[in-house]
Amino acid sequence: MAGYEPEVVKVRGLGIGPRFLQWMTQGRTEVEELTGQRAVPVLVTEGDQVITDSHRIADWAERNPAP
Repeated sequence: MAGYEPEVVKVRGLGIGPRFLQWMTQGRTEVEELTGQRAVPVLVTEGDQVITDSHRIADWAERNPAP
């Protein structure tokens, strides 16, 4: 991603749709604790900023080129 080498964490499970259809895993629980939602992707920056949604993550990467 824009010259970065992010740590990729696979969360598994199903975090979208009605709650009764969602399959919760430890990873999805962590995502929910970080963001208040179960959907991915999520970017946590080195400054601990939490960014959700692939479009917002791409926008952040464009505005913050890797050194």
